[in-house]
Amino acid sequence: MRCYRFRPAIPFFLLCSIAAFFCWPVDQLVVSLRGTPFLWRSVPPGQRLVFRSIHSVQKTPLEDELVVSGGRLWGWEERTQSHNAGLPTEAPRNGTFLMVPPWMHIRGGRRVFAPLHYRVGTDALGVNRLWIPPEGERDLYRLCPGQLLTFQVLRGCLGIRWTPLRGQEEPK
Repeated sequence: MRCYRFRPAIPFFLLCSIAAFFCWPVDQLVVSLRGTPFLWRSVPPGQRLVFRSIHSVQKTPLEDELVVSGGRLWGWEERTQSHNAGLPTEAPRNGTFLMVPPWMHIRGGRRVFAPLHYRVGTDALGVNRLWIPPEGERDLYRLCPGQLLTFQVLRGCLGIRWTPLRGQEEPK
């Protein structure tokens, strides 16, 4: 008869694997209104966020695309259909300008936002929307009109799900 000895390495390995899974650091997008988070979710590196709005003077669409990388929000591309009234007209120092009608694409520039403060308009002024693929679009101008939102990327644990924070709903 064969006798098996207890091998402490196997349970220790399993315990460490479980702890590593739940404590693995991930980027988490946190959206706050007046200092109170109302959206907090894990995002993979390279996650895109697209802010869409209507320019108040030109009444043309604007899109700002940001990417989560290295615990920060990086400005990836800005798209406009007009270049008057304070809108960019040329490429930044480390970027490119590309004209693909009807859009003008301004890419690069190495803009980093940590945190990003974003003023939301109303249905009459701004019509701000946020698109987070693959979830879809949120009408920020209806959720929190005229408010200042703060977007930031924080490091958190993979095993903790934060959407939305307990006891907190999206602002009305």
